Amino acid sequence: MANEGTSALNNYLQSTEKANLLSWDESTSGPRHEPTWTCICKIDGNEYGRGTGPTKQLARNAAASVALERLMQVAAASQSEIAAGDDNDVPGE
Repeated sequence: MANEGTSALNNYLQSTEKANLLSWDESTSGPRHEPTWTCICKIDGNEYGRGTGPTKQLARNAAASVALERLMQVAAASQSEIAAGDDNDVPGE
């Protein structure tokens, strides 16, 4: 499916109530008959993914896939930090 990454990213952002923070920067280069699209996925103004492709849809999907992977890594790291902090809790504090 051509929109798999974009759909997955949108679903994830909706589940975390951050869908309104998503924006895209898009540009083309190369000849008109054979353009290369570059899409940058931004969340709250910060770049999370960049993708290129022969169509805007493919470039956006690639950028969304990179962004989702990065978001998942950040979420996993946050959960690890929370879990590590739980081990250091002192009862009674």
